[in-house]
Amino acid sequence: MGESFAGRGQARWLGPQAGETASAVRAINEVVARSGQASVSVVELRRFSDGCIVQVEAAATSSAGPAGEALRAGMAMSGDVAGPPPAVLRFGVQLDGGATASTLDHVIAPAAEPEPPYFSVLGGPGFDIEGNRLSTRQELWLWPAYDEFGLVVEWPLFEISSTRISLSFDQGIR
Repeated sequence: MGESFAGRGQARWLGPQAGETASAVRAINEVVARSGQASVSVVELRRFSDGCIVQVEAAATSSAGPAGEALRAGMAMSGDVAGPPPAVLRFGVQLDGGATASTLDHVIAPAAEPEPPYFSVLGGPGFDIEGNRLSTRQELWLWPAYDEFGLVVEWPLFEISSTRISLSFDQGIR
């Protein structure tokens, strides 16, 4: 398969096609994980012909001074030998049958079709930082589209350990 599909725009594993509208939208607005310093919420699910967008929000308060400095220091800290620094906000999916994917375990924009499932960060405004508080809203892309899946979130810098919830276009959060 090539990098794109004739007349369709970008490769289907990289996000929805230009101009495509969602075929299903599910408002969730639920906190997935929280600690004394942070929370991560799922805002919405949107299904497209080739995949799903999971919109998430995260907010944290730094107890060690300015949030921007805490985030930079956390990025400089080494996690385990094979893992990312503790400041990295991590997301993953778990599917029936045991298949998994993470926003950490792939090339950002593979030119060749990856093995499904593929889970990536589509984007967001980055972090909004004011004093000791920070927040972000991000869109995650899951390819191909699934009706149900588990979402896993972890943010070690702000004491959010691995937490899993089940998401469904039919029932929202379960």
